[in-house]
Amino acid sequence: MDLSPAMDGLILLVSGLIILLFAFGKLFPDVLKHEKGHGLVMPLCIVGGVISIIGVLSFF
Repeated sequence: MDLSPAMDGLILLVSGLIILLFAFGKLFPDVLKHEKGHGLVMPLCIVGGVISIIGVLSFF
């Protein structure tokens, strides 16, 4: 499906922010409570941040 670049950026930005909220425990806080020592939080933060940055840059 062909979307406009602004819509692509908006979808990427929202999905990146949802991943970041999940990684920092604001969205479903009980899921990652026991995963702090297993190293799942840092990759989620990196992936969410990169997706958010790509979403912002696609607006330009």
